[in-house]
Amino acid sequence: MQQVKFKQKFFLLKACSLVLLSLAYGCGDSETTATQDSGQAVAAAPASSAPVFKVDKPREKGKRFKLNLTLTKPSDLKVAKGDEIIAGQTIVQKELTEQQQLTRLQLITQINTTEQLPQEFYLTQANQEVELAQQRLKNYRDSSPFTDAYEPLSRMVQRQELEAQLAAAANKRNTVSSQLEIARQQAKLKKEQLELQLKALDASLEQLKVKSPYTGTIRRVKIERGSNNQIAAVLTIQTRDL
Repeated sequence: MQQVKFKQKFFLLKACSLVLLSLAYGCGDSETTATQDSGQAVAAAPASSAPVFKVDKPREKGKRFKLNLTLTKPSDLKVAKGDEIIAGQTIVQKELTEQQQLTRLQLITQINTTEQLPQEFYLTQANQEVELAQQRLKNYRDSSPFTDAYEPLSRMVQRQELEAQLAAAANKRNTVSSQLEIARQQAKLKKEQLELQLKALDASLEQLKVKSPYTGTIRRVKIERGSNNQIAAVLTIQTRDL
């Protein structure tokens, strides 16, 4: 008798489980199906996804140009990727050779030396000798008790000797002054020649510069080993022109 009751309870539990499962599946189907007027079930349309808009990347204004450069060493290039440059800006600056640098230093030294004339000292010394001779002659005349109408022979000889010393000092000063003027002209001419040489050397240094013909942004820098121990560099420049 107990065994029969147990089977009945098991049957009822199984039936209830089947009912619950059918209800659960029925609820799920109600979300994905729709009923037409004819009573037939049809699949519901899936929800449409949000539209995707493709945004084009804005095009850069201006044009791109490439500059082919030749460098002696990488440090000759004075710009880098991303730099903003203007037309006329120095982008390459090479250096003078060691011999050219030594020559330039020697020229500057010689130019400064030509402005220091040793004759200036000799002229100063000659002027001092003239002033001293003038003072001696003046003191001798002031110390004489005699008038110009009468002067003893001994004092006359002494006065004439002092006057001769003054004349000699004046002649020496004039000679030194003339020599100094000649030296000044020669120094001026030499200085002008040295300055011309220095100017020519600096002009060659100016030729070692490369200036940008464009205004814009450096987008790319490509450096490669060139021929004859030179370095080849290619700059890509994005101009600002429309």
